[in-house]
Amino acid sequence: MKTRLFSVVILPLLLLVSFSINTNYVFSQDAPKEKKISKRLEKTQKNMNLTDEQTNQVKAIREEAARQRKEAKGKPNEKELIKAINKDAAQKTKALLTPEQKTEMKEKAKEKRKIAKEKKAAKDANTKKVE
Repeated sequence: MKTRLFSVVILPLLLLVSFSINTNYVFSQDAPKEKKISKRLEKTQKNMNLTDEQTNQVKAIREEAARQRKEAKGKPNEKELIKAINKDAAQKTKALLTPEQKTEMKEKAKEKRKIAKEKKAAKDANTKKVE
């Protein structure tokens, strides 16, 4: 009687719950990526003082680039393709900016490179200490 109860009621219920959890996991994997993209766009809008129109255009450029990168995955020359896609998206984005925004973007990029260089130097110094 217990085995029949298990095989008729409990086992199908466990399978159903398991399937439901797995389905939710599969369909929710894109949600964090979309949230990250949205946050990044908000940050860009704020840092570069983009208009609503510019923001919508940048969003469209990034979405197209993401679609192209997805298509490039697994191809023999994937790295070169992705590099070209990113370069093209950056050029399209720069074309939308006003001269003031371009100047501001250059300054921020210069600042980021300086910070990255300092971090690398600190990391190298720590590596030498360990040796």
